[in-house]
Amino acid sequence: MGSYKKNPGTSSYISPRSVRNNEKVLSYGDVVLYQQDMLTLNPRGWLTDNIINFATHYIFKLVSDKVKKDSVIISTGVTEIVKFTSYDDDVVKELGLSPFQFIFFPVSDNKNPAIIGGGTHWTLLVYDPLKRAFFFFDCQRTRGMDDDIRYLVRQFSKIMKLGDDVPIHTPLCPQMEISGDCGLYVIEYIREILKQLGLGNYENPYIFDLTPLYISACRGYWIKTIMVMAYMFKQYMRVIGRWPKDKFKNEERNLVYFMERELERVFKHSDQPPEAALCERRLKVCHSPILLFKRDFCSSSSGMPPITTGIEQLSASTAKLAALQVSNLASEKAVTVILPVNGSISPEITKIIEPYCVKHEIVVELAQIDGPTSVELLKDTAWTSLPLIYLKGNCIGGIKELQELDKRGYIDEYIKKHDFDLVVIGGGSGGLAAAKEAGKLGKKVACLDFVKPSPLGTTWGLGGTCVNVGCIPKKLFHQASLLGESIHDAKKFGWQLPKGAITHNWNKMQQAVSDYIGGLNWAYRTSLRTNNVTYFNSYGVFSGSHEVTATNPSGKIEKITADKFLISVGLRPRYPDVPGAKEYCITSDDLFYLKYNPGKTLCIGASYVSLECAGFLKGLGNDVTVMVRSILLRGFDTDMADRIGKHMTTKGIKFLNGIPTRFEQLKERTESEPGRVKVHFKNIKEDGTTEETSEEFDTVLIAIGRDAKTEDLGLENIGAKLDKSGKVICKNEQSSLPHIYAVGDVLAGCPELTPVAIHAGRALMRRLFKGNMELTDYNAIPTTVFTPLEYGCCGMSEDKAIETYGKDKIIVYHNVFNPLEYTVPERSDDMESCYLKLICLKDEEEHVLGFHILTPNAGEITQGFAIAFKFRATKAHFDSLIGIHPTVAENFTTLNIVKKEGEALEASGC
Repeated sequence: MGSYKKNPGTSSYISPRSVRNNEKVLSYGDVVLYQQDMLTLNPRGWLTDNIINFATHYIFKLVSDKVKKDSVIISTGVTEIVKFTSYDDDVVKELGLSPFQFIFFPVSDNKNPAIIGGGTHWTLLVYDPLKRAFFFFDCQRTRGMDDDIRYLVRQFSKIMKLGDDVPIHTPLCPQMEISGDCGLYVIEYIREILKQLGLGNYENPYIFDLTPLYISACRGYWIKTIMVMAYMFKQYMRVIGRWPKDKFKNEERNLVYFMERELERVFKHSDQPPEAALCERRLKVCHSPILLFKRDFCSSSSGMPPITTGIEQLSASTAKLAALQVSNLASEKAVTVILPVNGSISPEITKIIEPYCVKHEIVVELAQIDGPTSVELLKDTAWTSLPLIYLKGNCIGGIKELQELDKRGYIDEYIKKHDFDLVVIGGGSGGLAAAKEAGKLGKKVACLDFVKPSPLGTTWGLGGTCVNVGCIPKKLFHQASLLGESIHDAKKFGWQLPKGAITHNWNKMQQAVSDYIGGLNWAYRTSLRTNNVTYFNSYGVFSGSHEVTATNPSGKIEKITADKFLISVGLRPRYPDVPGAKEYCITSDDLFYLKYNPGKTLCIGASYVSLECAGFLKGLGNDVTVMVRSILLRGFDTDMADRIGKHMTTKGIKFLNGIPTRFEQLKERTESEPGRVKVHFKNIKEDGTTEETSEEFDTVLIAIGRDAKTEDLGLENIGAKLDKSGKVICKNEQSSLPHIYAVGDVLAGCPELTPVAIHAGRALMRRLFKGNMELTDYNAIPTTVFTPLEYGCCGMSEDKAIETYGKDKIIVYHNVFNPLEYTVPERSDDMESCYLKLICLKDEEEHVLGFHILTPNAGEITQGFAIAFKFRATKAHFDSLIGIHPTVAENFTTLNIVKKEGEALEASGC
C-alpha cells in the first residue's frame, strides 16, 4: 500500500508509515480501534468489523430515546456467531431479541477476513416489525442474495419465533462505484433509516439519498471523528488527574463544572477542529467517566415493558407496534384483559373469571392501551370497543360476550387444558396451509380429513377439491385440449406430422394425471408429519364446545379436544331436485376419475366449472352441449361472459336454454364405457315460452353450483351461526363462537379460490399464535376462468362499477386484438375473439377499478397486473408502462379506445 495525499476539502488520511506495533487508537464501549483499523478508512479500503461497530454504535448514541426503544443494532461479531451457531444454543438465546423492534444486522461475507484493509463485502439486513419481514440492502446489486443471508434470516426467525417463511425484500438502494465503499454504505443505510424513524416515518423508513461522492466524503468524516474523540479522551484523563481529591478544599466546587471548564480551555488552545467540543457535549463525557453504553450483544433493550399480574400501560412509538405487542401478549396467555388508559377491570369481569382462574391456577394478565393503539387492535379483532377479553388467545369480545359464554357454561372449557392447541377439520388447501403454519409455530396440531364418496362412489386422497377434483386436474385436462390445437398449428409452422388421423387416448391422460395427483396426496401426508401435525383420516363431528368425535373408515371412534378449531371442509357439487340426477349423472367430483372417454356430453349449468369442462371436452374431440337457464358466469363481467359464449360456439360447442325435468337411463354405464341417458327438459324459447323436449347423451355432467356440507358437523349444536347455504358466518375468520374459525370456500362471503384459502389460513395462524395483525384482504382478488380462450380478471366488473359509482362516473378503455401466434396458422375461428378492457373511475387520476382480458394464457398475464390494484393504479400508470413486444400483455400499455354503445371494434396485429 502506498501513502495517500490529502484530498482538497477533507482531513488528512492515515499513512501506513504511522503504524507501529498496531497501537490502540480509541476505546469506545465494547469497541477498541487500532491503527490497522484506521488504515481501512483510507480510500478504497474495506472497513473492518471494529470500524463498523464503532460507527453504528456512535450513530445510535445520537438518536432519540423513542427510536432507541424501537430499534436494535446487532454487533458484527454476534452476527458471525449466529452464522455458525444453532439457534437454540445458550449463547444465542441470551440475545433476547424482540419481534417488536427494528433490528439491524451488518453482515460480512468473510471472503478475505485476514487482509489488512479489508477485502470482505458488507451488506445490511434489517428486520421490520410492522411488516413482519426482513429487508436486505446491498450496494453491489449484481451479486444477488447469498446463502449466508438466507441462513441468518432462518436463524433469527427461529430466535424470535417468527416462523419459517418470513419474507425477505430487496428494495432498490444506491449503487456503489468503489468496491471498498460497501462498509460505508452499510453505516449510512443505518444512519438514514434511524433518521426516518426519528421523523416518525415507521411505515417506509427506507429512503436513501446517498451519492458515491457523499460516501467517499464519509471516510474523512469518520477519520476526523475518531481522532477528535481519541484526543478528547486523552485530555479528559489529564483533567481527571488534576482534580483535587481533598473534599474539604472543594466544598463548593463541582466535578462536572470543573471538567467542562478545563476541557473548554484545552480545546480553545489546541489545534483541534471545533467539532471536538460538539463531540464532547454529545457524548456527555463530563458527566460520568464511563457513560458510554456497554451491552453484550445489542445497543438497545426491548421497548416493551414487562407485563405482570398488575396493570401495565403499554406504549410504543407507533400504534401498530403497541397493538402488535398486545396481540402477542394475548396469544401467549391463558386470560388477558385489554383496558383503556387509566381503566380498571370491572367487577362483572372479575366475578365471572376469578372462580375459573382459581380452579385452573391461572393468572389474569391486564394491559392498558391508548386511543390509537385501541383503534389498531379493534380493527384486527373486528370488535368496536374496549375492554377486550382473550381466552387462550381467542378474542371473545367484551363483558356482554363473556356473560353469554358463562351462561352457556363454556368458560371452563375455554380455560382448561386440552389434547391439542388446534384441530383442523378438513384437509384441503386452506386447512393444510393453516395446520402446517401452526405446527411451524410450535403448536400441537391435529388435522382431520375424510372424503365422503360421491353418489357415483368416487373418493380421493388428502388435499381437498383443488388438488383432487378441481384446479390441478382441470388445468391439466385443459392443457391436453390445447395441445390438440397446437398440433394443428404445427403444420403451418413447418412440422411434418405422421400421415393419418392423430387421436387422443383418454385412458393414458387420465392415468398420468391420477398418478401425479397421487404423488401430491403422499407429499401432503409427509409435509404434515414434517411440521409435527397429527393426521387423522377421520370424519369429525362436534360433540361438545371443545370436543369432536372422530370416526375413521373402519368405524373406530376417538374423542379429541382442542383450544381452537378451524373449519375448512370446502364445498361439494349441488344436484338439482330432479328425478334421476344423482343416479344417472356425474359431477366434476367424478369426471377426472372416469376410466373411459365420456363421449357425447351434456354439461348442465352456466358456472365456470360447466364451461371449463365443456371447453376441454370439446378440445379433446367430444360432442359437447351446454344447457343453461339464464346468463353465463353469473357474478363475472357480463360483457366478457357473452364473448366467451360466442367464442365457445365458434369452437363447435352447442348451447341450449333449458331446465332439466327428468333423467332416464337407457343404457347402464360400466367401468370401461359410458352409458346412455335420455334428458327430458323444458326448452326455453327466445320469446320466453317453453316446450317439453328430450335428447340423448352418453354422459350428463351437472355443474350448477356448490354447497357447504356442514349440516352434519354438529356446528348448530354448539351455537355456531351458518348462512342459508350452510357456510360459516365469521368476522375476520372468527365464527360466532370465539374459539371456532373458518377459512376457504366454507367461509361465508369469501371468494372460492385456492390461493385465498391458503393465504387466509396462514395469516390466521400467525394472528392466533404469533400475535400478528395481518388480515386477509378479500378485495380485488385476481382469478382466471380456463375456458378454451382463457378469461382473466381482477377488481370490479363493468356491471358492478356502474352499480357502485353510476354510469356517468365510469369510463372503459377497450380493444380487440389478434395474438401473433394466430396469424401464421390462420385461426379463422379465433380471429377477433381476443379482447381486453380497463374499467376506470372518471376522476382526475382515472383510478383503475377493473382489469379484464380474454386471451390465451390470460392467467399468467392477470397475475402480474394484479399487483397494480394493491397500489391504486391509475390509467396513467398503465400508459407510462413500457410494453414487451411482441406480447399480448403490451396491449394494456396502449389502450386509448373509449367504449361506446353500438360501436364496433376491429382487431389489429403486432
